[in-house]
Amino acid sequence: MSLSIFLLVLLAAVTHASWNALVKLSADRAVAMGMISAVGGLAGLVALPFVVPPAPESWGFLALTTAIHLGYYVFLVRAYQSGDLSQVYPIARGGSPLVLALVSWPVVGEALSWGQYAGVGLISIGIAALAFGRGNRRSLMFAAATACTIAAYSVTDALGVRSSGSPFGYIAWLFFLDGTAMAALTLWSRGRAVFGVLRRDWPRPVAGGLLSIVGYAIVVWCYASGPVAPISALRETSVLIAALIGSLFLNETFGARRIAASAVVVAGIFVMNGA
Repeated sequence: MSLSIFLLVLLAAVTHASWNALVKLSADRAVAMGMISAVGGLAGLVALPFVVPPAPESWGFLALTTAIHLGYYVFLVRAYQSGDLSQVYPIARGGSPLVLALVSWPVVGEALSWGQYAGVGLISIGIAALAFGRGNRRSLMFAAATACTIAAYSVTDALGVRSSGSPFGYIAWLFFLDGTAMAALTLWSRGRAVFGVLRRDWPRPVAGGLLSIVGYAIVVWCYASGPVAPISALRETSVLIAALIGSLFLNETFGARRIAASAVVVAGIFVMNGA
């Protein structure tokens, strides 16, 4: 991995952890998440005329991943309503590769190597340390549910983009459908209250949406230019970055313990990916 790609992937990790922090800081987290998704949907709409449409075989995957993403956003918002960023985010993001590893053999017939089992063990230890620290049990359940949806849409998008014949077309439609669906859900659930919240607190969700787009674009570009496994592992350093943001800037308690546990999770992800 070149130094430029290394630094870009670290920047993507920072942007991902940062937009999650903005959701946590927002006065109304559900509206903030809806707005962040809407910004992504607008970006997808702008890109549609310039990309090749994905093949018909991928549209089922697009529909499925849009539904899964809605669950992801709902679970994440519910987790942040009562849980700390430094606890929820590492469990949600770190739990995803753990879920993928555990289902890889029964679902797709891919057996784990001993190194991957070691990574599973490290991730499990780190998540256990985060989960058994003081925290709202309800938020931990939603964080675990978020991890499952991340794993589900990761598999769905991997299959979808491979069958699309147009990776950038698939991504543009994914952004557009995802943003449209989440904006519609937010308007349906919150009604006119959405516009009042946006008038008071619009800069955070707009900034979060832009950070989300930039971070995702960086990762996609790096995947085309560098080794996938180390890039995937390095991107998940966002787990440690979120713990640092929560502890240092949001005044969340148990900072040292959560930072240490998050570091164990990141180490497990690196080991699992052979990075």
